[in-house]
Amino acid sequence: MEYTLEQCQIIYSEDSLIKVKAMAGTGKTTVLEAFTKERPMNTFLYLTYNKGIKQSSRTKFPSNTQVHTIASLAFKYIGEEYKYKLIDNLRISNVMDLLDIDYILSQSIIDCLNFFFNSNLKEIDHPDDTVKKLSSQIFNNMIDINNEEYKITFEGLTKYFELLQMDLKFDYVIIDEAQDINEVSKSIIDRQTSKKIYVGDNLQSIYGYRNTVSLLEDYTHTLSETFRFGENISNFVTTFIQDYINPDESILSRKEGSTFNEKSDKYTLITRTNAYLFDKAVELTNLNKSIHIIGEGIVFNELLDGMNLYKGDLYKIKSKYIRDFKSFANMKKTSEKIKDAELRFLVKIVEKYGENIEFFVKKIRNSLIKAKFADIILTTTHKSKGLEFFNVKIGEDFTPLFDKNGKLIKIIDNEELNIYYVAMTRVIDNLILNNDLNKKYGEIIC
Repeated sequence: MEYTLEQCQIIYSEDSLIKVKAMAGTGKTTVLEAFTKERPMNTFLYLTYNKGIKQSSRTKFPSNTQVHTIASLAFKYIGEEYKYKLIDNLRISNVMDLLDIDYILSQSIIDCLNFFFNSNLKEIDHPDDTVKKLSSQIFNNMIDINNEEYKITFEGLTKYFELLQMDLKFDYVIIDEAQDINEVSKSIIDRQTSKKIYVGDNLQSIYGYRNTVSLLEDYTHTLSETFRFGENISNFVTTFIQDYINPDESILSRKEGSTFNEKSDKYTLITRTNAYLFDKAVELTNLNKSIHIIGEGIVFNELLDGMNLYKGDLYKIKSKYIRDFKSFANMKKTSEKIKDAELRFLVKIVEKYGENIEFFVKKIRNSLIKAKFADIILTTTHKSKGLEFFNVKIGEDFTPLFDKNGKLIKIIDNEELNIYYVAMTRVIDNLILNNDLNKKYGEIIC
């Protein structure tokens, strides 16, 4: 395979710390594969950000490379002893039963533990001494392999792994999506004495709500030529970036043949919010379209929680965030005051469907088919990250570029702009713009 100059400069670098700013579709995985194959006598740990990417990467990298998420890495080194007591989530009812305490105190303990699990703190801290004491009691029992009564979550196991401060002695550690690293992951990475390669794209930083940090300050290398889409789309994306995000940033392409707004019966709809995705799924199902939803569990759970808040059934709500609104009226009032696209559309869709949400969730679930057979794939931007699709349609629920009077809005939250960038760069062949993008850039792409 022939590599570009940018790629060669990374593949053959002998620096102990390499930081790569890799724009969308610029072949970062290809470069990392080549880097590991070029050094067959070295050992590599490649850290990915989700299970799906981990599984696909394991088929691509040579035998000198171990591919893991942070959670699977923790399980590999200390999880065998805990596998009989591992659970996905610690529920309020679990804590109430274990400690014989009320609902409110149990919720405070879970919040305290979740904060601790995703932090770089060395011990649990909380302003309420009771919450601190009981949270510490639960965690200490979680990590006690002889205590079968107290189960441990994957996040708890990862935190314990971080506290053990293991140096795993790989020659190299590669961190993918290095622009979105949480504190506990960073602490594990910092502990390694290996040479390190950080790869990512700050324009794809869309997980600020998880209190992530970027490891790409003062990057040493750049991958700026995309192999995913054609020059006309790269020019459009560059114009968007320079208009809204960074006037000095650009993405290049040597590819030809991509199009805009070409009608197709088969496409992938990328939305900003779960609520809008649900609304379109109802519409398409009623039209007897064959659909597939990426990450449908998250989409449906959020809508069901919103419905239960609407009905006043707080005890059925799984999400603490939604439960804490106490009433649907309060959630609606909050959505009108803060700039949160997800919350705004959730309120809108719950008002539209009300108690019928449960009926439509069942109807949609019963009609879903595998992606390869579907006419239309639906996914949110967050779920589409790391993926690519031939025909991409941008949803109408992204943060507006124009105000109610049709005047262009110049100041938009950076993360919302990054979410736009991620969505529009998932495309390979044909990009179908939403109304806002067409209004702003229609003349440019025609």
